Amino acid sequence: MAKKLVDNMVRSNISDRTVRQTLVEAHAVMSNELARRQQSMTLNQQRLLHWAIAQIPNPHKSSINDPLPIFQITCQQFAALTGSSERSGSLYSNLKETVLSMQTVKVAWWDVDRQKNIVAVLAPTVAYKDGEGVVEFELNWSLKPHLLNLKSQFSRLPLMEAMQLKSGYALHFYLYCVSWYGSQAHEWEMTLEELCEWLNLEGAQKRPKYIAYWVIGPSRKELNKKCRLSFKEEPQKIGRKIVGWKFRVVETKKISEEDPGLMERMQAAWNAASKEQQEQWSQEMGNNSFFTNLRPTDKRPMGPFFALRLRELLEPSLPGMEPNIVLPISPNRKPFTKSLQVVKTESYGGQT
Repeated sequence: MAKKLVDNMVRSNISDRTVRQTLVEAHAVMSNELARRQQSMTLNQQRLLHWAIAQIPNPHKSSINDPLPIFQITCQQFAALTGSSERSGSLYSNLKETVLSMQTVKVAWWDVDRQKNIVAVLAPTVAYKDGEGVVEFELNWSLKPHLLNLKSQFSRLPLMEAMQLKSGYALHFYLYCVSWYGSQAHEWEMTLEELCEWLNLEGAQKRPKYIAYWVIGPSRKELNKKCRLSFKEEPQKIGRKIVGWKFRVVETKKISEEDPGLMERMQAAWNAASKEQQEQWSQEMGNNSFFTNLRPTDKRPMGPFFALRLRELLEPSLPGMEPNIVLPISPNRKPFTKSLQVVKTESYGGQT
């Protein structure tokens, strides 16, 4: 199943199997606040961001004082991420344009208490050399609290599924589904104004009928077809006027299709373990608040997402369960390659 999805996503003839396989294995781990960020990037910019996040080593054990890596991406990797042909003459120029445009993109998210909206330049420094086919960039250090030392309230985004999505709206709904899946209610609500602000809708796009027909509906259909999680929406009305929506996270059948015996195997392992062992597994999952509400009980069987995470602990050698470092990156804080031209955002004061 996983190979089929990759083949559908990457239509070019990629000879390096490692590039394709690492897309299957990777997860981008980030705080829920960053996952619920406002829509401000193109689809390719978001793909590069999630690709970079997926390469940060040990996001749960790292210190907030650790530096972020300098990320290096080749044309071949960019083709795999975007589904482009490696033979395209404009591949490098598209890669260079996408990375350079990340210097002007501002990523915005709410803090934990939604008391303030935080805005940061996405990638303040970029290095490249025409003819090399390689581009390097670093993420804004303001993102460090949302990428390092993550103990609770974080999201694990399956990179391959995110890369398949062709709609930026669908990607943002998927990020919300992943971030809210661990809540007790498995749902969230948004007023019409909040949704328009989140997805950066303007003018006629703010009309409820437009949102339902062109934004919510197509996003749900794409998630149902391609991802492990999707949602069902329920309009909230005052009289006949739609003033918002309630969204409930639902599971698709993708997880069981990838590993048909997963549920039974993990449920049997859980039932055979002592309470002490179960507690240890829960702690090793790294986010007690996320998984506490998903733990199986006498009245509630194990769900697919809980089983998938437990499989990472008990069967780490399975395909897709490799460490979170997925593609070659420059060592932490190594200076940008001397042969590459370095471009820094003038309005950004530099990393401190």
